[in-house]
Amino acid sequence: MFSINNPKIIIRYALLIAILIFYDFFWDLLLSLLHSLVMLLHYLFEFCEHTLDQFIGHIFRTDPRTTEIIVFYIMAFAIGFIVFRVIMALPEWYRNICDRLTDYWHQEKTKALSNWRRQPFIKKIKWGSVFLTSSLFMVLWVFS
Repeated sequence: MFSINNPKIIIRYALLIAILIFYDFFWDLLLSLLHSLVMLLHYLFEFCEHTLDQFIGHIFRTDPRTTEIIVFYIMAFAIGFIVFRVIMALPEWYRNICDRLTDYWHQEKTKALSNWRRQPFIKKIKWGSVFLTSSLFMVLWVFS
């Protein structure tokens, strides 16, 4: 089932070891990337707000206070519409995720059962003894 010559497995184990060794570096990198994304979204929002502010002020010849009020209500409407659309799409997304997880669970269960059925009887005995021994040691460790 698992071959040590398989490059995907070697890469996965190397990444797992790297994550375990350098977890603080990866955590810091993840937080830095998340912060950069939030800052980029903030700058994009400010750019849109400023552009809309200039556009409304130029088209309607309004004073800055009136322009701010108009821009605020336009942005509030746009954000409210986006939030409404996301809320309406949430049940469909949830249903799709549940269906995919169920399909994945059935596929993995089928693979595990077919792998178990292909094993010779002596290997099943070995696996059972390893499972029982490890379970016994875990119970003894927890309750001692």
